[in-house]
Amino acid sequence: MIERIRFKNFKALKDAEVKLGAFNLIVGPNGSGKSSLLQAFEALSNPSSCIHRQWGTLGATAKEFSIELLWNTERSSFWGGYLFKQGEWKFRIQQSSGDPLTKEIPSHFLARVESTRVYALEPAKMAQSVDSRRVAELSRTGDNLAGALTYLRDQDEDAYDHLRAELQRWLPEFDSIGFKNDQNGCRELSLRQAGSRQPVPAKELSEGTLLALALLAIVYQPGAPTLIGLEEPDRGLHPRLLREVRDALYRLSFPSDFGLKRKPVQVVATTHSPLFLDLFKDHPEQIIIAEKNSDGSASFRSLADDQQLREMIGDAPLGEVWYSGVLGGVPAIK
Repeated sequence: MIERIRFKNFKALKDAEVKLGAFNLIVGPNGSGKSSLLQAFEALSNPSSCIHRQWGTLGATAKEFSIELLWNTERSSFWGGYLFKQGEWKFRIQQSSGDPLTKEIPSHFLARVESTRVYALEPAKMAQSVDSRRVAELSRTGDNLAGALTYLRDQDEDAYDHLRAELQRWLPEFDSIGFKNDQNGCRELSLRQAGSRQPVPAKELSEGTLLALALLAIVYQPGAPTLIGLEEPDRGLHPRLLREVRDALYRLSFPSDFGLKRKPVQVVATTHSPLFLDLFKDHPEQIIIAEKNSDGSASFRSLADDQQLREMIGDAPLGEVWYSGVLGGVPAIK
């Protein structure tokens, strides 16, 4: 599990560090570094993408930026990460004490960062039909949802059956998932209405329905990643589904609590929803507050580590505290 990640001149994260647990919910105003953190995982999983993007902090005097992770081995902890300089990534690794270790990229480090998946789901794209040959894991925006569900069905029939059962529990108005290939070789997704037993094409489904289906595809995907990043997984969903979403994500991070025998998946999710935040009242260690500083930079702090803030919150609902600005949420004005 990644324990910490630190940044120098990466987008809004000019000089920041964040402590991570098995499950992490990040709350903060717009421009406070939430998306930058998720984009950092994307950059680490595919360093070559940085050559084609402007990831550096706007206005920073330094012409380089770095992203480094702290992770544990059986014997000790190590910092490992990348420095982007002169148009290319340079890997570096050192012991947590600061002593250099090696210039080679350890295979276990590569395996961890390369298996990271980040999602910013877009319902309009998820509703589109896809090339029937595009059978693969769910993409970042979910634009291949029909192909991803086909992939799950073909790779792990039991997981696919569990997904269908869970979808019916979440959305009892539907009782089946359907696929249809047109004459042009495109595959269209549909859900069958439980009452009329008529298929509803994806283009006619609500955004919330498509988002729920995509979230379940992420949770039940075969060969789960070591880390999943989610941009506002609660967005567009009916409030009654928020607890279901939380528990589905908990199944990834805490599988043994659900009687599952598999490795846990570290989850980093963002939210702006007071209702979703309320569900984590009893787990302050899972809440990270992102703050936008007066100089435009961003920083993070753990709610569990802020004793004074927790005492100030008391028994008040976290969502109410967040909405009022006590928990953060209101950007600093210079």
